[in-house]
Amino acid sequence: MRRKGMRGGVAARALVAALAIGLTVMGCASGGRGTGGEGYVAPRPALDAFLAAAKARDLEAMGAVWGGERGSAAAYMPREEREKRLLIMQCHLQHDSARILAEYPADGGRRGFRVELVFRGVTRATTMQAALGPNRRWYLESADIEKTAEFCRLGGVGKG
Repeated sequence: MRRKGMRGGVAARALVAALAIGLTVMGCASGGRGTGGEGYVAPRPALDAFLAAAKARDLEAMGAVWGGERGSAAAYMPREEREKRLLIMQCHLQHDSARILAEYPADGGRRGFRVELVFRGVTRATTMQAALGPNRRWYLESADIEKTAEFCRLGGVGKG
């Protein structure tokens, strides 16, 4: 699935740079959306669900688990911005297989993960973090997509 304006361009590069810095989710107060069927009861299932959604190229499923302390990003991030960010993450985190190399405590009660992704014969390790949100639900908050930028070049957005 290609989106107009996502190839090249200063705006796209700026968005990728912002995501690579941390993908830290910020925003105003969350509504009630972060408490329903979104997020997970533990950090590892949140990571597993996000990775499965990225592999399946399912932006809606990725969006249900992407967020942070305020809950799902869908609760406060404008839809267009959220979709652009999810497309970029999907491109950089697409994979044929994934393996969790390590799980560790991170700042602010977060959980960190070192993850190995393989895509089209290329293996890269990256880090991701999960954060506890409202109603004790865990969300994938950040991913270091800079380390998997080659995956985007290999597969593009929405290519199989």
